[in-house]
Amino acid sequence: MKLGRVGAEHLPVAQADVGGPTPMSLAVKVALLATKDLEKNERAVAIAIAAHANQEGKAWPSVATIANYAGCSERTLQRCLTKLVQLGRLAVSKAAGIATRVYRLVSGDGRTGTASGVTNQQGRVTDSAGGG
Repeated sequence: MKLGRVGAEHLPVAQADVGGPTPMSLAVKVALLATKDLEKNERAVAIAIAAHANQEGKAWPSVATIANYAGCSERTLQRCLTKLVQLGRLAVSKAAGIATRVYRLVSGDGRTGTASGVTNQQGRVTDSAGGG
């Protein structure tokens, strides 16, 4: 993927080096399906965190980065993080010896992992749990 410059921030541009759209990450697909019941800001924050998650589902973007991806202020982000933790949808821990927070999304049923019907094949996202 090539990186483009948008204002003072560097954001990924949806261009693959070989042409065509860049496939959406599995973590983002899971977050999109698992957060349908959340309000728009909480959902945007959850998806922004998912976009930064590693293979273990852990993410450690800065508050400014999450706010930028979610399209909200840092204060709104802080309220959303608090709400997601209260709802049991986000686990936050500290990295040993440093001030970095590590985020892990928790699905509505208390599990982490792949949502039913989600695949990482481009154009093949399905939600077998319900009509939509």
